[in-house]
Amino acid sequence: MIGRSGAVSRLRALFDGRPVAGAALVVHGDAGLGKSTLVDDTVAFAAGLGVRTLAGSGAEAESPIPFAALHQLIHPLLDRADALPVRQRSALRAAFGAADGPADRMLVALAVFSLLTDLARDRPLLLVTEDVQWMDQPSVEVIGFVARRLTAAPIVLVATCRPAPSDPLGAYGLPRLVLAPMPAAEAAALLESVSPGLDAEIRHRVLDEAEGNPLAIVELARALTRQVPLDPGTLPPRLPLTGRPGSVFAGRVAALPADTRRLLLLAAADPGQSLADLARAAARTGLDLDPLDAAERDDLVTVAGARLLFRHPLLRPTIYHGATLAARLAAHRAFAEVVDDPVRAVWHLAAATVGPDEAVAAELERTARGELARGGPAAAMAGLRRAAQLSPAATARARRFAEAADAARHAGRNDRAMALIRQAREGPADPVAAALTMITEATVSLTIGHREYDIAAQVAVARAVLPVDPGLGAEVLVMAAMHCHSRAAPAAVRDLVTAAVLDLHLDPADPRRVMGLAAADPARYVRQVRPAMLAAIRELPRLPYPVHVALALATDALHLHVEAQRAWMATVDATQHRGAVAELSVALSSLASSRLHTGQLTEALTEADAGRRLSEELDLGGVAAYAAATAAIVHAWRGDTAALDEVLAVVVRPATANVVADLDRARGLAALAGGRFAAAADAFVAARAHPAAAAWGIADLVEAACRAGQADRVRPLLEQTAGYAEPFDSAQLRLLLERARALLADGPAAERHFRASIAEGVTGKWPLEVARTRLVYGEWLRRQRRSVAARDELAAAAQVFDTVGATPWADRARRALRSAGVSVPQTAGSMSALSGSELQIARLAATGLSNREIGDRLQLSHRTVGAHLYRIFPKLGITARAELRQVPGIDAPTPDD
Repeated sequence: MIGRSGAVSRLRALFDGRPVAGAALVVHGDAGLGKSTLVDDTVAFAAGLGVRTLAGSGAEAESPIPFAALHQLIHPLLDRADALPVRQRSALRAAFGAADGPADRMLVALAVFSLLTDLARDRPLLLVTEDVQWMDQPSVEVIGFVARRLTAAPIVLVATCRPAPSDPLGAYGLPRLVLAPMPAAEAAALLESVSPGLDAEIRHRVLDEAEGNPLAIVELARALTRQVPLDPGTLPPRLPLTGRPGSVFAGRVAALPADTRRLLLLAAADPGQSLADLARAAARTGLDLDPLDAAERDDLVTVAGARLLFRHPLLRPTIYHGATLAARLAAHRAFAEVVDDPVRAVWHLAAATVGPDEAVAAELERTARGELARGGPAAAMAGLRRAAQLSPAATARARRFAEAADAARHAGRNDRAMALIRQAREGPADPVAAALTMITEATVSLTIGHREYDIAAQVAVARAVLPVDPGLGAEVLVMAAMHCHSRAAPAAVRDLVTAAVLDLHLDPADPRRVMGLAAADPARYVRQVRPAMLAAIRELPRLPYPVHVALALATDALHLHVEAQRAWMATVDATQHRGAVAELSVALSSLASSRLHTGQLTEALTEADAGRRLSEELDLGGVAAYAAATAAIVHAWRGDTAALDEVLAVVVRPATANVVADLDRARGLAALAGGRFAAAADAFVAARAHPAAAAWGIADLVEAACRAGQADRVRPLLEQTAGYAEPFDSAQLRLLLERARALLADGPAAERHFRASIAEGVTGKWPLEVARTRLVYGEWLRRQRRSVAARDELAAAAQVFDTVGATPWADRARRALRSAGVSVPQTAGSMSALSGSELQIARLAATGLSNREIGDRLQLSHRTVGAHLYRIFPKLGITARAELRQVPGIDAPTPDD
């Protein structure tokens, strides 16, 4: 370990004697810098502490196969899977092809985390994952999930990887150890230790060409010492092996017998092979396994169980890329004929194909669709891309590239999606491929957060494909409608979209028609689409996944957030089961917004934070901004100015119109709560750039303006909003409008509007907005010297504000109560004392679910659930699980309430 003492110390420090809490470290470095040697030292050190090790590594040839690296890592634990909750167990088995059904990515990750934490309970655990840059994406996601949750378990994770940008774990924010080339003195010491007494000129040549790479130093010295006699005067201009680490093994491989080299090429061609598969493939080429003895004697390979392992990760690419094209094709053909796994077989068949071949392309496409059904969009992307490359027909090639782009989007790989879109558009124009790429591009544009987008171009593509594929054309128009809503498109653009939707002549109940009209121009078409939409919501459990999304978006656009909440909850479940992580981030963020509209601040913040974290990991800036804007409004409600300022500072601009409006509303709420009324009014006016935000903020705007002495400024704006809201027939909007009218009125008229506002909230679906009305009504009653009536309204408002944690508003209500002669203390032990995760756990525990069952629902280990409950009880002032049912507010509001 010459020259790596600092790295060794940092790795050993992870264990802190014997680990009782988890840690993770990613070792970065180019090939040959000693990553594997450091790992070997760490494994030996951990064994001395009594730590158990599980190890796995990435392989370039296995990267298209979902969960291949994960299976290698945890296969020793699979006999423990029967103890997992049913959903986790089913997802894990589906991931490894042992059961049918979707491999829900979240459930697979939770299952793996549960297995690992259970194993570590008896004995600390070291997880080693080498060559992460070659791992399949689903395995990387599970490893990243586990790595971020190790703090409470005695598990140490050590990963090795090539430097960024090839590091797929980079998005998870894990600690890094970066290896650099060895300094000159340490490189010289290493050379002396492996080849003492070298001639000074030869030593200088080795050190110069190795450039501080330890592996190059060792292998160059080893190659030179085989030359007898070793005469500095006869050395060639370049040494027998170059200093490039990828080539240092070439000489050793070249010296092996021909049959040994052929066997090694077979092994390099299929990293997932067992010795049995290797023997069958070898037999296809007229070989047995005996020639491997020479490679074992030269310390190039070893046998572990039923697998042949290369001693160094550089050996595999050196052998594979050093062979001729004909030899590589023959190796892949041999495996394609003998392996039982159809996914591996078709990839070998594709690797053995050098020119266009529709039969192979079709088989790859079929396999890719199967991967999508199993929840493996990254694998589907790779299969469809390769199928496109093998497609003889230009139209099929464009369509497959387009479908690969959509799979990339589902996998959260927007950069790859856009590159595949460009490839799909390189060939001759094809309306189907153009429509597919337009859908993907439009979705990516929304999730990334591009401010500008050509909606008219979407409509043109939709009309072009309608004669060929009406359903596909309708999907394009639905995306155009979504852009209209999020971007607050002008009337001319909305008319263009709605005219095209009406020209489809769809059934009035068709979700595509409902979504298209509702999102593009909700105020104009609400009466037409609402009956069909509400009927569909009642049938939601029996409807397919895409309909959930359409209905959720439509109900949001029509200001029916209770119904939208139901649809978004169903969408969250569906996206988890499909493994569509990008769509899951959208669903979580949208559910958070719906929770906010129904006054569920803690739930809204929990889901907004989850959607934001996931979208940031996937580089979905638009979704992250949407979730952050919802979180900002919650922070404003709660008076958490530090958290609000943090969100406002990090939201990426430019954002779409709906996000900008939400951010302006958050600023306005914070200013209103802080007594900065003119600033609040300005912020609420700015939020009116989006018509939906204008409706939701009208009462806030009027209150701020009245307190700032600007009542005349907002009277025409109130009438404008009332005209917009009238077609929606929304009790929630009427509640807000009546409060705004009350604030602008005097005498009996004001009281009439206050009471009308409270009456609109009689269903109990909007307790927070009702409490806001009770607050200003109570303040008005106190000014009218009606203290007894004022106390009732203010006390009711304070109780609601305390329950949801709206501290500034609760404080304001108590100040008003004191002025009315009543002192009301803050509610103790309320649900508002809990974090979002704690609230979810407390409510599920109150229903009687076990810790394992709660963990299965929330993607947590049962031990983490227990630790949360340990902290929850003191916050709620209780000592036993059975007391949870008596805590005020423990019953979560549901969309059906």
